[in-house]
Amino acid sequence: MISVLSKISPVQQKIISTLAQLEFHYKDSPIVDERWFESKDVEGYVPHGHDLKAGERFKDYSLLSTDGKSSTELYKLLKGSEHELLLFTGAEPEDMELEELSKILESVKEYGSLIETHLLIGSEEIPNGLPKVSSTWIDNNHEMHKDFGAAKASLYLIRPDGYIAFRNQPASATDLREYLVTIFN
Repeated sequence: MISVLSKISPVQQKIISTLAQLEFHYKDSPIVDERWFESKDVEGYVPHGHDLKAGERFKDYSLLSTDGKSSTELYKLLKGSEHELLLFTGAEPEDMELEELSKILESVKEYGSLIETHLLIGSEEIPNGLPKVSSTWIDNNHEMHKDFGAAKASLYLIRPDGYIAFRNQPASATDLREYLVTIFN
């Protein structure tokens, strides 16, 4: 597989990215926003290239169930017509970060079926105090956490068309609520 991918010319790569809608973005649009503390400033975190920004689209990722018995693809989780909230734990979440993720879960309940929530664990070990979310997955090899720049507890709100509407690190219920008011009220 790698040998085939290495034979793809830059022109072919550009065509593939365009067809996958990875070249289009809303980065300068008023419908997207971010409140982001740079992950390069987080002790022990090594940036992994370009962090995804609000208004961009992302590639697919493989995720592992918390019991380790099954896997799925991120795009399969994001197949609904609602906004999708991705909550990242970060690599080694602290108690206060997990408490904030719990507050975020409570605050989005008022939006009912308009927001579907998914919790993504950034370590092989399931942290104590993890909020209960029916869609909880392990980010195998931490690839998604690295690409999304989620060194600490972070959140990404995904639009129904698959673009990032809002990103926030450290994850904050207040920041998310302020953004949601602008798009739902």
